[in-house]
Amino acid sequence: MSGISIDLFGLESWISALEDVRDGLPTMDKEFIQDEFNVFLDKVIPHTPVDTGDMLNAYAISDVRQNETITEADYSNEMPYSSFVNFGTVFIEPRYFWQKGMTEAEQGREKRYQDKLKSKFDNTQ
Repeated sequence: MSGISIDLFGLESWISALEDVRDGLPTMDKEFIQDEFNVFLDKVIPHTPVDTGDMLNAYAISDVRQNETITEADYSNEMPYSSFVNFGTVFIEPRYFWQKGMTEAEQGREKRYQDKLKSKFDNTQ
């Protein structure tokens, strides 16, 4: 009868590193949400049609909320007329700057999260 031997040297330290990553995920997710808001700003500002800087300076993020499965925050533009500029009215055509910025910000989001997770794991070993 033949057999195989598997050396599990280092398995305990690898499991410990995984546990450290798991325990740090809530904080990492909050940081990632804030980082993604900054990516969104970089993308939406060039599309924001303005005559003054009021609407450019009115982008905001709510407090980050977490529960067992979701980490989330709301993005907004605090200027009352921003939705009229974005969606249009009977007098002006819609500009859809919000959707353009969000679509561009979504590109690469999964990879940015994977990179952040990989970096966190690499720093625990």
